[in-house]
Amino acid sequence: MVRAEVSEVRIARQPSIVHLPLVVMEQMKLFEKHAAMRGLSSTATWITLTSGGASTDAMLAGSVDLVTSGASNLLLLWEKTPAR
Repeated sequence: MVRAEVSEVRIARQPSIVHLPLVVMEQMKLFEKHAAMRGLSSTATWITLTSGGASTDAMLAGSVDLVTSGASNLLLLWEKTPAR
């Protein structure tokens, strides 16, 4: 098993009631709590972006590590990234 630890994970979210679970995660520091339970010392940096398109662009640019978005933006990301 290969394991890599990063000190920060950049998570994009959008200002919408649909993204309320991410607000709860941030307020309750659930990312840090669950990372610590696994022996990791990573923290989350929360970045608010205005749309799924902006989130997709940020992901492609390497500005964020995790995004939430709809299926159309997922397909755009899939199309624009090399096969692994």
